[in-house]
Amino acid sequence: MIFPHSSSVDVRGATDSKFEIIIERMIILKTKGNKNNGAKNNTMDDSNIQMLFEFNADAYEKVKNKKKLYKFFKQMGHITFEKADLQNNTDWFNKAMSAGYKESMDFHREGVRGIFGMENYDEWVKSLS
Repeated sequence: MIFPHSSSVDVRGATDSKFEIIIERMIILKTKGNKNNGAKNNTMDDSNIQMLFEFNADAYEKVKNKKKLYKFFKQMGHITFEKADLQNNTDWFNKAMSAGYKESMDFHREGVRGIFGMENYDEWVKSLS
């Protein structure tokens, strides 16, 4: 399976434990009758957000604005962020940073490292220095 977000990442036969745990937890939530998968109202389900924060507990503890991070995921900002990276939409990165979401973008970027490339975002971050 190749993720549509990055043609450079092939996860066939992946042994990465982080990826396996995420998939396993998503299956558990689905089989427990988690009806709100976010697709109908364009929001991310609270149980999935909580799972994400638990899984990345070390990084989550370092986040200063946890309310902003929650809002970023709840309103599907991470999906818009990934699309902006695919399109090299640095204007979106700048607007998100101006709105206080740089920490949220960095959190998500680190969470998907090794799964998605996000080369455009990485280059944009380097340009800030």
